[in-house]
Amino acid sequence: KAKGYTYHYEAMLDYDVRKAQTLASNEANWAMQRAFGVPQEEFERDFLTDKPIVRFDESQIDREDRDTLDRIAADPIRKLARNDRFVGPALLCLKQGRIPFFIARGAAMMFNFRNEQDAAACEIGKYVEDNGIERAVEHFCQLDLSQPNEQMLHRLIVAQYYDGSSEDSFDLAQKYQG
Repeated sequence: KAKGYTYHYEAMLDYDVRKAQTLASNEANWAMQRAFGVPQEEFERDFLTDKPIVRFDESQIDREDRDTLDRIAADPIRKLARNDRFVGPALLCLKQGRIPFFIARGAAMMFNFRNEQDAAACEIGKYVEDNGIERAVEHFCQLDLSQPNEQMLHRLIVAQYYDGSSEDSFDLAQKYQG
C-alpha cells in the first residue's frame, strides 16, 4: 500500500513484494516442517493442497480480482498478536534455528499500515506515534524481552521497520540504536 497499490494483484506484480511474501511463507513452512517433523511430500499434500508449489508466472495473476490490500491487512492488532500469523511462525523459526528475516519484514509493514477506516490500524499508528516503534512491537506482538528469541525477534521487527521507513537517515540514526 505504501507503494501506491490498492489491490492484491497489483502488489503481486511487484517483484520485491512478491519475493518477500514468498520467502516469508517459505520461512514459516520450513519452521513448521522442522518443528513437527513433517516430510516435504506430506507437507505439500496435507497443508498446501490448494496451493501447489510451482514457479511463479505473471499470467497466473487475475487482474480482475479486486481483493483490496485494506481488506487483506485488516485488523492488524490480531495479526501481530503472539500466536497469529507473524509472531507465532517467527518464534517457531527462531526455536528451530532460523532467522525469520522476511516474516519480521511483514510484521514491520503491519506497523506502517495506514487505513483510517480500520480502528486497529489507527490504534497501532497512534501507539507508535506516542510510544515509539520499540514499545509498540513489544506491546502488540506480546513479546517477553527477557527471553533471547523474543528479544531477537523484537530487534528484527524494529530493524525492518526502520529499513522500510522513508524518514531521513540522520533522523533514523537518532532513533535506531540497534
